[in-house]
Amino acid sequence: MRDKSVQEDYWVSATAVDMFEACPRKWGFRYLDGIKAQNKFADKGVQIHKHLEDWLKGSVIPPTDPVGKVAQAMIPHLPPPQAVDPKNVEIELLMKFSGITFVGKVDLWMPPPTPVIYDHKSTRDLVWVKDPEELHNDIQASLYAAWGLTKSKTSAVTLQWTYGRAEKAAKVKVIRRTLTGDDIKPRVLKTIDTARESLLVHGAGLSAMDLPYDASACEAYGGCPHRERCNLSVQERMSSIMSQAGKSAFLERLRASKAAAPAASAAPPPPPAEPPPAAPPKATPQAAGGGALARIRNRKANGQAVNPPEAATAPPPEPETPAETSVPARRGGGRPAGSTNKPKETPLSEVWVQFACARIRAVEKVDPNILPAFAAHVSSVADEMMLAYAERFAAEESE
Repeated sequence: MRDKSVQEDYWVSATAVDMFEACPRKWGFRYLDGIKAQNKFADKGVQIHKHLEDWLKGSVIPPTDPVGKVAQAMIPHLPPPQAVDPKNVEIELLMKFSGITFVGKVDLWMPPPTPVIYDHKSTRDLVWVKDPEELHNDIQASLYAAWGLTKSKTSAVTLQWTYGRAEKAAKVKVIRRTLTGDDIKPRVLKTIDTARESLLVHGAGLSAMDLPYDASACEAYGGCPHRERCNLSVQERMSSIMSQAGKSAFLERLRASKAAAPAASAAPPPPPAEPPPAAPPKATPQAAGGGALARIRNRKANGQAVNPPEAATAPPPEPETPAETSVPARRGGGRPAGSTNKPKETPLSEVWVQFACARIRAVEKVDPNILPAFAAHVSSVADEMMLAYAERFAAEESE
């Protein structure tokens, strides 16, 4: 069991709050046991953010690889670099409430008179895009809005979440919502309460397997990366889904244990005491983290595995797909012979992206010593088009 004392200044992110509310045990694997699950898809998001940061700060064109094309597709939905102060790109967010510091990073801040907070999102599928009407109840959005209202000293702030699909062909969807302090107050207060609960657990000297679990989070966001470590049985998963009282009961016991400890003791709190022998009837499903937590401690005391694997047979391997031999794969683009489908029209946003990504290359490829007049003409046309792009963006913002 880990020995960890309560920090005087507890730092927490929106991601940590969301994880603790979804499943305390999943939160424990990351923030108590220090297990950072590998996520190849998250690496794409980091690259996309870097491309957009370089574009907004210095007009650096994203590359033409698959990840760069996602960033290219998001560019027309962001302010042009000429309108952006580089100091307002990738701002560290810090807000302190009752000894708890909330941290984050604002991708782009456009100050008053019309304050706007931009956040770049990468996703496998646009079906995961949030409903703009629910942004006020989103942990990250409400915290960022609170930061924006405090920074701008205005009565309202606009949030724009720009989603770029990083799988298959690049595609973008944008949601916007203007929020006031009254809109976000309930969610911010709940976030503070959750952060205090996680602080209580953080200083109790526990490990992830001591915490209650919520099986409804096992399949969220493509599946929990700690499922094998957690190794819940079918019965445990069903009991968790049917009863959500485990987390509340666990926290109440933790608070009672902390209140009973001597106030002057500086030593780490002892492990939670064994539950009383009188237990509910076996036929009644136990709430997640209640009876399950007692069974965990009993197994630890007897030297047994915390979560022995179920004696279920492994699923049969999927049959291999036979290689296609009769129909050769098409090498070129275009429609198949005989197709009656009409070619898709290129959206205006993609036209702007194609221009933005070709502008600098077009000018750089012209040797001014050989064709000075032509080079000047290309540069002039490019500048006029960029001006039109900036004016178009300003027109959309004023609507």
